[in-house]
Amino acid sequence: MQLAAAARAGIGPEELSIGRLIARLSAGMELILALNATVEGQTTAHYIADLAAATGARVSR
Repeated sequence: MQLAAAARAGIGPEELSIGRLIARLSAGMELILALNATVEGQTTAHYIADLAAATGARVSR
């Protein structure tokens, strides 16, 4: 999921199913993110990590 690159192509978080991913998380769970070490990958990871943190889940990269 490259959110920044996808945004330039007219694809947003809804089309990438990020909302479904976040909905599956709950407190005590861990989400491990492995994205490219590019600006786009880091932007996507930060975006997802912020959303996941609000659920109480732990986020690792």
